[in-house]
Amino acid sequence: MSSSSKRAQRRRTAYHEAGHAVANQHHDVPFRSITIRSDANSYGHVRVYAHRLTADHVYNPSPRVRDHLERLVVCLLAGREAERLVASRYNHLGAGHLRMGKYARLSPGSDLDQAIDYAGRVVSLEGEEGRAYFHWLTQRTRAFVTRRHDEIAAVADALIERETLTADEVRDVVWQSLQDRISIQNRRSLPSAPAPVHG
Repeated sequence: MSSSSKRAQRRRTAYHEAGHAVANQHHDVPFRSITIRSDANSYGHVRVYAHRLTADHVYNPSPRVRDHLERLVVCLLAGREAERLVASRYNHLGAGHLRMGKYARLSPGSDLDQAIDYAGRVVSLEGEEGRAYFHWLTQRTRAFVTRRHDEIAAVADALIERETLTADEVRDVVWQSLQDRISIQNRRSLPSAPAPVHG
Protein backbone atom coordinates (compact mmCIF):
# COMPACT_ATOMS: atom_id res chain seq x y z
CA MET A 1 0.00 0.00 0.00
CA SER A 2 1.41 3.42 -0.98
CA SER A 3 1.99 6.13 1.62
CA SER A 4 -0.92 8.17 0.24
CA SER A 5 -3.20 5.12 0.44
CA LYS A 6 -2.09 4.51 4.02
CA ARG A 7 -2.86 8.12 4.94
CA ALA A 8 -6.29 7.86 3.33
CA GLN A 9 -7.01 4.60 5.15
CA ARG A 10 -5.86 6.13 8.44
CA ARG A 11 -8.17 9.12 7.91
CA ARG A 12 -11.15 6.90 7.07
CA THR A 13 -10.47 4.79 10.15
CA ALA A 14 -10.17 7.89 12.35
CA TYR A 15 -13.57 9.14 11.13
CA HIS A 16 -15.07 5.68 11.59
CA GLU A 17 -13.96 5.37 15.21
CA ALA A 18 -14.72 9.03 15.94
CA GLY A 19 -18.27 8.47 14.68
CA HIS A 20 -18.73 5.64 17.16
CA ALA A 21 -17.25 7.64 20.03
CA VAL A 22 -19.27 10.83 19.46
CA ALA A 23 -22.46 8.79 19.08
CA ASN A 24 -21.71 6.85 22.27
CA GLN A 25 -21.15 10.08 24.16
CA HIS A 26 -24.35 11.75 23.00
CA HIS A 27 -26.46 8.59 23.50
CA ASP A 28 -25.17 7.80 27.01
CA VAL A 29 -23.45 4.58 25.98
CA PRO A 30 -20.26 4.37 28.08
CA PHE A 31 -16.91 3.45 26.54
CA ARG A 32 -13.34 3.32 27.78
CA SER A 33 -11.27 4.51 24.83
CA ILE A 34 -10.90 4.61 21.05
CA THR A 35 -7.85 3.89 18.92
CA ILE A 36 -6.71 3.73 15.31
CA ARG A 37 -3.89 1.34 16.13
CA SER A 38 -4.53 -1.64 13.89
CA ASP A 39 -4.40 -5.26 14.96
CA ALA A 40 -5.07 -8.61 13.32
CA ASN A 41 -8.82 -8.00 13.30
CA SER A 42 -9.34 -4.31 12.50
CA TYR A 43 -7.83 -0.96 11.62
CA GLY A 44 -9.11 0.47 14.92
CA HIS A 45 -11.76 0.00 17.57
CA VAL A 46 -13.75 1.45 20.45
CA ARG A 47 -13.38 -0.27 23.81
CA VAL A 48 -16.91 -0.38 25.17
CA TYR A 49 -18.34 -1.82 28.35
CA ALA A 50 -20.16 -5.12 27.93
CA HIS A 51 -23.91 -4.87 27.29
CA ARG A 52 -25.79 -7.50 29.23
CA LEU A 53 -28.91 -8.52 27.35
CA THR A 54 -31.62 -10.32 29.27
CA ALA A 55 -34.80 -12.03 28.15
CA ASP A 56 -36.50 -8.61 28.37
CA HIS A 57 -34.28 -7.47 25.52
CA VAL A 58 -35.43 -10.35 23.34
CA TYR A 59 -39.16 -10.71 23.83
CA ASN A 60 -41.61 -7.79 23.77
CA PRO A 61 -39.18 -5.10 24.97
CA SER A 62 -40.62 -2.26 27.03
CA PRO A 63 -40.36 1.32 25.69
CA ARG A 64 -37.32 1.87 27.93
CA VAL A 65 -35.57 -1.25 26.65
CA ARG A 66 -36.52 -0.43 23.06
CA ASP A 67 -34.98 3.03 23.46
CA HIS A 68 -31.81 1.46 24.88
CA LEU A 69 -31.51 -0.99 21.99
CA GLU A 70 -32.11 1.71 19.40
CA ARG A 71 -29.42 3.90 20.95
CA LEU A 72 -27.00 0.97 20.75
CA VAL A 73 -27.89 0.49 17.08
CA VAL A 74 -27.23 4.17 16.31
CA CYS A 75 -23.85 3.97 18.04
CA LEU A 76 -22.93 0.88 16.05
CA LEU A 77 -24.01 2.39 12.72
CA ALA A 78 -22.40 5.77 13.38
CA GLY A 79 -18.93 4.52 12.48
CA ARG A 80 -19.79 3.57 8.91
CA GLU A 81 -21.92 6.69 8.45
CA ALA A 82 -19.06 8.90 9.69
CA GLU A 83 -16.69 7.12 7.31
CA ARG A 84 -18.99 8.10 4.45
CA LEU A 85 -18.22 11.77 5.24
CA VAL A 86 -14.69 11.33 3.90
CA ALA A 87 -15.03 8.31 1.62
CA SER A 88 -18.52 8.82 0.12
CA ARG A 89 -19.01 5.07 0.47
CA TYR A 90 -18.71 2.29 3.01
CA ASN A 91 -15.16 0.94 3.17
CA HIS A 92 -15.21 -1.44 6.13
CA LEU A 93 -15.79 -4.89 4.73
CA GLY A 94 -17.48 -7.86 6.27
CA ALA A 95 -20.86 -7.12 7.80
CA GLY A 96 -24.32 -8.53 8.20
CA HIS A 97 -26.92 -7.17 5.81
CA LEU A 98 -30.56 -7.27 4.88
CA ARG A 99 -31.28 -9.07 1.62
CA MET A 100 -34.76 -9.71 0.24
CA GLY A 101 -36.18 -8.73 3.62
CA LYS A 102 -34.22 -11.42 5.45
CA TYR A 103 -31.45 -11.19 8.02
CA ALA A 104 -28.16 -12.58 6.69
CA ARG A 105 -24.96 -12.81 8.72
CA LEU A 106 -21.71 -12.47 6.79
CA SER A 107 -19.30 -11.49 9.55
CA PRO A 108 -20.61 -12.21 13.07
CA GLY A 109 -19.43 -9.59 15.54
CA SER A 110 -19.02 -6.74 13.04
CA ASP A 111 -20.65 -3.37 13.72
CA LEU A 112 -23.44 -3.86 11.22
CA ASP A 113 -24.00 -7.44 12.24
CA GLN A 114 -24.45 -6.41 15.88
CA ALA A 115 -26.71 -3.52 14.87
CA ILE A 116 -28.97 -5.89 12.93
CA ASP A 117 -28.97 -8.28 15.88
CA TYR A 118 -30.09 -5.55 18.32
CA ALA A 119 -32.69 -4.16 15.90
CA GLY A 120 -34.07 -7.66 15.42
CA ARG A 121 -34.80 -7.84 19.15
CA VAL A 122 -37.27 -4.97 18.69
CA VAL A 123 -38.89 -5.84 15.37
CA SER A 124 -38.56 -8.96 13.27
CA LEU A 125 -36.32 -7.98 10.37
CA GLU A 126 -38.06 -10.38 8.02
CA GLY A 127 -40.27 -8.68 5.45
CA GLU A 128 -41.12 -5.09 4.59
CA GLU A 129 -41.70 -3.93 8.17
CA GLY A 130 -38.26 -5.06 9.25
CA ARG A 131 -36.55 -3.43 6.28
CA ALA A 132 -38.45 -0.19 6.86
CA TYR A 133 -37.52 -0.20 10.55
CA PHE A 134 -33.83 -0.77 9.89
CA HIS A 135 -33.88 1.88 7.15
CA TRP A 136 -35.34 4.34 9.67
CA LEU A 137 -32.55 3.55 12.14
CA THR A 138 -29.99 4.08 9.39
CA GLN A 139 -31.51 7.44 8.45
CA ARG A 140 -31.65 8.44 12.12
CA THR A 141 -27.94 7.65 12.40
CA ARG A 142 -27.08 9.52 9.22
CA ALA A 143 -28.94 12.60 10.43
CA PHE A 144 -27.08 12.46 13.75
CA VAL A 145 -23.68 12.15 12.04
CA THR A 146 -24.51 15.06 9.73
CA ARG A 147 -25.48 17.28 12.68
CA ARG A 148 -22.33 16.31 14.60
CA HIS A 149 -19.94 16.51 11.67
CA ASP A 150 -17.73 19.16 13.34
CA GLU A 151 -17.39 17.15 16.53
CA ILE A 152 -16.58 13.96 14.63
CA ALA A 153 -13.98 15.78 12.54
CA ALA A 154 -12.36 17.22 15.67
CA VAL A 155 -12.14 13.80 17.33
CA ALA A 156 -10.84 12.25 14.10
CA ASP A 157 -8.10 14.90 13.87
CA ALA A 158 -7.13 14.23 17.49
CA LEU A 159 -7.02 10.49 16.77
CA ILE A 160 -4.75 10.97 13.76
CA GLU A 161 -2.41 13.00 15.96
CA ARG A 162 -2.46 10.79 19.09
CA GLU A 163 -3.74 7.40 17.84
CA THR A 164 -5.61 6.64 21.09
CA LEU A 165 -8.03 8.73 23.16
CA THR A 166 -9.71 7.95 26.46
CA ALA A 167 -13.41 8.63 26.89
CA ASP A 168 -12.53 11.73 28.96
CA GLU A 169 -10.24 13.00 26.21
CA VAL A 170 -12.99 12.50 23.64
CA ARG A 171 -15.37 14.46 25.86
CA ASP A 172 -12.85 17.31 26.09
CA VAL A 173 -12.35 17.42 22.31
CA VAL A 174 -16.11 17.42 21.72
CA TRP A 175 -16.62 20.17 24.31
CA GLN A 176 -13.96 22.33 22.65
CA SER A 177 -15.53 21.74 19.25
CA LEU A 178 -18.90 22.88 20.60
CA GLN A 179 -17.33 25.99 22.12
CA ASP A 180 -15.63 26.81 18.83
CA ARG A 181 -18.92 26.42 16.97
CA ILE A 182 -20.73 28.70 19.43
CA SER A 183 -17.97 31.30 19.12
CA ILE A 184 -18.22 31.26 15.32
CA GLN A 185 -22.01 31.56 15.44
CA ASN A 186 -21.79 34.47 17.87
CA ARG A 187 -19.33 36.31 15.62
CA ARG A 188 -21.59 35.80 12.64
CA SER A 189 -24.59 37.20 14.54
CA LEU A 190 -22.81 40.39 15.58
CA PRO A 191 -23.95 43.47 13.64
CA SER A 192 -21.35 44.74 11.24
CA ALA A 193 -19.63 47.99 12.08
CA PRO A 194 -21.14 51.03 10.34
CA ALA A 195 -19.18 52.41 7.46
CA PRO A 196 -17.20 55.53 8.32
CA VAL A 197 -18.77 58.80 7.31
CA HIS A 198 -16.43 61.19 5.60
CA GLY A 199 -17.26 64.88 5.80
